[in-house]
Amino acid sequence: MAVPREAPAMRSLLLASLLCALPLLATACGEPDEPKDTSEADADTDSDTDGDTDADADTDADTDTNPNPTISVPGGVDCGTVDYGDSTTCDFFIENVGGATLVIDSFHWESSDWLFSVQDLSRDQIPAGENAQVTILFEGTSCCGSMFDVLFIENNDPVFDTVQVEIDGDVNP
Repeated sequence: MAVPREAPAMRSLLLASLLCALPLLATACGEPDEPKDTSEADADTDSDTDGDTDADADTDADTDTNPNPTISVPGGVDCGTVDYGDSTTCDFFIENVGGATLVIDSFHWESSDWLFSVQDLSRDQIPAGENAQVTILFEGTSCCGSMFDVLFIENNDPVFDTVQVEIDGDVNP
């Protein structure tokens, strides 16, 4: 009996599906999960540098298992509203949720209109579990309405060596 050409591909797909489902089957079949101790996470609020009390607990677990630097940035930052001819600043944090020092190599912008610029970076080497503050200068030199640009951050994260943050703001007449 001849085997259709699709049969080996179907067998591979079935095998891959089963391999992916094994962890789910183990949980569904009643293997108990290990109890999670949250007492240490709740107690770890004194060294929090960014104000949210659970960030250190979340990053401690990642730094224990990940030997590489791992960058985390917000998807977007709103610099608010500025009057034409004036300027303002806004801030965001680059976090290192990995287990080695994260190095910020450079910044560059998608656009060259110079409405937004990096005014300050609190430090370019970020130890594991810590963060650095980035201050963006928003200059209302173009009138008027909503302004937008993308900031690219080059770094030594082996997976995401360039990340982007969308920056926006409004200019009033």
